[in-house]
Amino acid sequence: MQTQTRIQKAQKGDVHAMTELFESDKSIIWFLCRALLQDETEADRASIYVFNRTWSEIVDGKIASEEKTLNFAIRRAVIYCKGKVYKQNKKAFRIPTNCNFIPAYDIERMNLQGDLSEIILANLPVFQRFLYVIHTVAGYSEDELAELFAIKVKVVKKALEDESANILKITTLAERYLKINANVNINIFHDTIARKALESQVSKRVEEAVHQDIKKICLPIQKKRKRKQIRILAASCAGILILCAVVGGLISGKTKKPGIGEETLVSDESDSEG
Repeated sequence: MQTQTRIQKAQKGDVHAMTELFESDKSIIWFLCRALLQDETEADRASIYVFNRTWSEIVDGKIASEEKTLNFAIRRAVIYCKGKVYKQNKKAFRIPTNCNFIPAYDIERMNLQGDLSEIILANLPVFQRFLYVIHTVAGYSEDELAELFAIKVKVVKKALEDESANILKITTLAERYLKINANVNINIFHDTIARKALESQVSKRVEEAVHQDIKKICLPIQKKRKRKQIRILAASCAGILILCAVVGGLISGKTKKPGIGEETLVSDESDSEG
């Protein structure tokens, strides 16, 4: 017998299987939302929404593998965060004048909380932050980024080429102000946020909300499957009873006692022999 995948079990309302899918993907989804939105509370809301949508897709049979589950969740997270930011600032994703993706940074206005990777994310312009994080953490290609933001691929290429310069400018100012020497370059930055995406701790609020959503989605499926199993069992039992009745009737017909005429004939034959 072929072993069922977690997706197949989840489609049948298996709470444990759906919980395992959440445990596999929760860190990267929450970190992605946190990095894009720069707000933990909003990242919590985004993550809860993303997983709720993902479970709906799974039980509807629209997701057939665990890889597609993560890809769907990542895309929903990206679209949700993009829409959230755009609603707050319609100019957030405008292409800079002359495609200059390296702005001037003012140390007096910079957020210097956290480690250098967090300082970089906090101080990048919104558009650049989205492009760099989605490219590095979500694994979007240049073509996919161009499609997502409805811009030309050459614009995406230019923005990604300017990432190193942005990181250098931010870290130089931060190191000078904080009097540290971390020597963070683009490779170290990418490695750091990729590692954090796998290790981030999801808040208790997200854990509780998602587990509740899983139960709400799975319970009706379990009840429906149970009712179906009961109907199948009842139909099977009815079929067995009918079969028993038919077989019993056939056996009874073959072994029934002789009738009145037959009894008389037997008696006559016995008398003549005597």
